[in-house]
Amino acid sequence: MKVILLIAVSFAVPFSGCKIGTGSNEDYFPLAEGNRWVWVGGVVPSQGDTIAWEIEDKVVGPTGESAWKVSQKRFWLEKKRTFKDSINLQWKSNLLLIYNNLADPSADTVLNYPLRDGREWAVRQVRGVLRTAHVSGMENVETPYGNFANALRVDCEDRRIPNDSLVMKATDWYVENVGRVMTRVEVRGQVWEMRLTSMELH
Repeated sequence: MKVILLIAVSFAVPFSGCKIGTGSNEDYFPLAEGNRWVWVGGVVPSQGDTIAWEIEDKVVGPTGESAWKVSQKRFWLEKKRTFKDSINLQWKSNLLLIYNNLADPSADTVLNYPLRDGREWAVRQVRGVLRTAHVSGMENVETPYGNFANALRVDCEDRRIPNDSLVMKATDWYVENVGRVMTRVEVRGQVWEMRLTSMELH
C-alpha cells in the first residue's frame, strides 16, 4: 500500500469553534530547504518501516509557479526493500497542496486555513472515490521523538460515489512549528501507523 498521507481541501463548509492555528499558514507544516522528518511505522503491531521526507529545493512547474521538491524514502521491513521517489508541496493562498508531479495540474490539498474545529473540505476525487477531511480538534500524541500536547487532528475518509460506501479512514496529527507527528490509516481491516522519530528544521 502506497501511503503518502498528509491528509486533507477545495471547498469549505460552515464551521464553529475557535481558531486553532495562531501563526502564518505554514505553522503546521514548516517548509524550508533542508527540513527533514523521519517516522517509524508499519502495520500495527509491527513498527519496523522507516519513512523519511527531506525538502530539497524549489522547483518551477509548467505554469511558472514554484513549489518545494520533497524527497521520500521508505524502508519497507516486510519486503526488505527501500523505495525512493519525490513529491512537491506548495503553499497557495490558504491551501497546502501536494503534487505527485508538477506536470500534472491536479493536486491533493493537505491543509486548508484557517484551521478550526469542525472545518471540512474535499481533498480530491479520483476514479469514483471522494476523499474529504475534517478538523477534529486537538489531542495529546505520544511519539518516539517525544510527547506532544495539543496536536491538531485531521480525519480523512475515502468514500465511493454514488453509494457512499467507506473505502478508507485516515488521521494525521500536526504540531505547530513541527509538522506532521503521527499518521494512522485503517483499510480492509488493517491499521497502519507511523510516528515521528526525528526531525531537523531550518
